Amino acid sequence: MRVLHCSDVHVTEALERTGFLRRGPRFWMAWYELALKGRARAFARAPESIRALAREAERHAVDHLVVSGDLTASALPSEFAGAADALGKWGRD
Repeated sequence: MRVLHCSDVHVTEALERTGFLRRGPRFWMAWYELALKGRARAFARAPESIRALAREAERHAVDHLVVSGDLTASALPSEFAGAADALGKWGRD
């Protein structure tokens, strides 16, 4: 059995699109890291990275793709939709 594991991919909705108040109290504590320390920029390409992992999983006949850690930054529905889209078939199974 072949397993591909990735962790803490943090699909993040653009800060300017969602606004500070929409994200809720859990996000407010993390805002410093995302906005001021630049982690939002670090995770900006998360969907592309996930797509690349999903392609590699297909190419190498992986049986299971395990995503542990934080899938999204703020648990917004749009972030989960973006992650599922990036995962392709792996996000639907």
